[in-house]
Amino acid sequence: MRIVIYLFSAVFLLAAIGEAADSPITALSYIVFGAGLIWLGRKQGTMKRSSISSKAEENKPIKITDSILELPSIGMSGTYVESPDGEYILVWSDSDPVAGVGGYRQSGHGSYALVHNNAVICHGKLQRPNDGKVAKDGTFILADWCFGDALKSRIFGFSVDGQEILRHEFSANAFNTGICETGKYAIIQLANSPSEDGGCLALFDLWSGKLLWKKIPETGWANSYRFDDTRRKIGLIYDKFGVYEYSYEGVFEDEEQWDQDRIKYGTSHDLLAVCKKKFEACTGQMSMDYAKGLLEIIERAVAKKEIQSDLKTMARALRMAGEIHEKIGELNLAVEKYQSAIKLDPKVGVKRKIQRLKSDH
Repeated sequence: MRIVIYLFSAVFLLAAIGEAADSPITALSYIVFGAGLIWLGRKQGTMKRSSISSKAEENKPIKITDSILELPSIGMSGTYVESPDGEYILVWSDSDPVAGVGGYRQSGHGSYALVHNNAVICHGKLQRPNDGKVAKDGTFILADWCFGDALKSRIFGFSVDGQEILRHEFSANAFNTGICETGKYAIIQLANSPSEDGGCLALFDLWSGKLLWKKIPETGWANSYRFDDTRRKIGLIYDKFGVYEYSYEGVFEDEEQWDQDRIKYGTSHDLLAVCKKKFEACTGQMSMDYAKGLLEIIERAVAKKEIQSDLKTMARALRMAGEIHEKIGELNLAVEKYQSAIKLDPKVGVKRKIQRLKSDH
């Protein structure tokens, strides 16, 4: 339309030139008409640009809270995370907008979307999308918690254009996920279940869509993850303790530090677990210093308030102390610990030990 208006204005201006000599008044009229048409064309262009700008502003993502983002362009709102450099935003909603039901349900798919430069560049649906992460290149992952109450979940990986590059199903619920900055590796921690997937940590190569390894982590379930592609290490981050590294091949590499931190910051169960591992690792003769260190760990464990009412755990701790004393030849002290243990829990399994020691000595 603007082009047509400009063509008419040109006609009037050319006519003005032709009439300039013979009829100056007519020429002036043509000039006025031509200038008016030019103004009208510019006005229409400004209105069109304003309309486009207004529409873009209307479709701009709206931050509802620090964790919820609304996407007016597709009529969606949900939880969101940003890529490490802030270039991409991944949004997901574990709810069925038709039925108005969120969270646990039997049907009604949830949705997800990837945003770049305030525009939705891809979106789709999963049963129950959760735990999203997005890399610097726009590669993103989502854990699908699935319909129903079965112990199962799936992990999905997508390229920046929304193409599915990974799908893997587990016979356990998802706990949390992580992705490296380059978008090559993704990790998922699974919750407990009676299956082989229960409690496992799994690492995937998103570029090939393959599962690299799956294992129960020695350090338990982490709060988040840190990837180091140069050193090929994954840091499992624990709010309570710190960061402990595994290789990209799944080998735990900070065992000694993990034990030290559990002794320093852990619960009575952490302390007893470390003590048991160290005790069972000493298959030969035990030195007095080594035994003293183990007994100090047990003393710290039983001194914690949390264990005072847990008689069975207390009994197991006293039994372990008795076994340590027996290992280094302190038999009288071993009998004392065993007797204290059996008073707390008659089924702690030390009756024969007491009989044998008393019979021998």
